[in-house]
Amino acid sequence: MSDEWGIPSQLRLRIITPEEALFEGEVDWAQVPLLDGLVGIWPGHAPLAAAISPGPVSYLAQGEIREVSVRSGILRVTPDECVVLVGAWEKEETLAPSSADKAELFDKLEDELARALGTDQTDKEQPGE
Repeated sequence: MSDEWGIPSQLRLRIITPEEALFEGEVDWAQVPLLDGLVGIWPGHAPLAAAISPGPVSYLAQGEIREVSVRSGILRVTPDECVVLVGAWEKEETLAPSSADKAELFDKLEDELARALGTDQTDKEQPGE
């Protein structure tokens, strides 16, 4: 994004629980699960306040997509800050799986399915064959 129109290039994200700050830092974007679907937050976003639904809060920080799973909370957004006030969350922050990780998992699942059903059965289930 450009400073040409006064839009910051990054957004300050704070994910806060009653006990601790799970994350505080600059991010390129954040994605938060709301009651009516996911919302993407970018630098310069319009002000927003909303209830958070269960799911992953994803964000891009230092070139890595990270996730924190939340169960409930409140979102407050200003043009240069996104605050996620979390009442319940999963204890561990994770890296979002990459495409390569997803492909590897898919291959493992496919192999396990073939082994469980037998090669003849999985060949019948393949579309277009």
